[in-house]
Amino acid sequence: MAPGFYSMRAADSLAAVPFGNRCRIENPRGVSRLSQQFLKPEETANALGASVARIATEEWWYFGCQYVDSDDSQAQIQIAEQAHASKGDGSSPGFRERVWSYFRFGVFDGGDEWRNYTRWAWSGAFISHCFRQAGCADRFPYSPAHYRYVMEGVKNRAENLPGLKTYGIDEVRPQIGDLLFKGRMETAGWNYPELLQHYKSGGDHFRSHCDIVTGIDEAAGHLFLIGGNVRNRVLRLKVNLDDRGQAVSKIYTALVSVQEI
Repeated sequence: MAPGFYSMRAADSLAAVPFGNRCRIENPRGVSRLSQQFLKPEETANALGASVARIATEEWWYFGCQYVDSDDSQAQIQIAEQAHASKGDGSSPGFRERVWSYFRFGVFDGGDEWRNYTRWAWSGAFISHCFRQAGCADRFPYSPAHYRYVMEGVKNRAENLPGLKTYGIDEVRPQIGDLLFKGRMETAGWNYPELLQHYKSGGDHFRSHCDIVTGIDEAAGHLFLIGGNVRNRVLRLKVNLDDRGQAVSKIYTALVSVQEI
């Protein structure tokens, strides 16, 4: 079993996470070095965004520091030099229970409803876990479905409300902790105008995915994203930046900003 860093009163086994008491995150060996590498405090103005990115980086470390050198998740998976010995995916013992904890503690805040979601796609639960652990409290719409926070950002922007804001990927510079959005199947290529039209028409659920901005290197011309359930892993991806510092991608088409929550 991969090394864990949840501490529980009832048990000290990761497999017990979904059935144990509320957990807390400790800083595992190697993660502080990762955080220092990818998150430079003097360049990160938003404390919440930095916390979200740090937690996502910890989960990436737990799954074995697997990454692709592209914004295309189907590119060849590589292993970062900081990786520990165990590599996992969401179906492996220990890693599977880790995923369940994202539903229990991220989406449902410790309740039992998570048991109905153990066969769901878990990318939205991963996002919810990162924001919940970062102390976002009731400022984030925790959900197993990405469209909830994407549309929350569309609503807030359209109605000039505080909180999350959704933009076209070519409208703003990404910041640490922001979410990059990509539509799936019939929503592939949706940018802010399509999302806004969906909101105005009273539309509800749509297929989508988001990943967390965890590192920005403007000098090198790229940023790093970490997402859950990307090829059934917590996987890191890389997106190019243009000379304005804005993300350039045919896959990701919108950005959910966390800078006002």
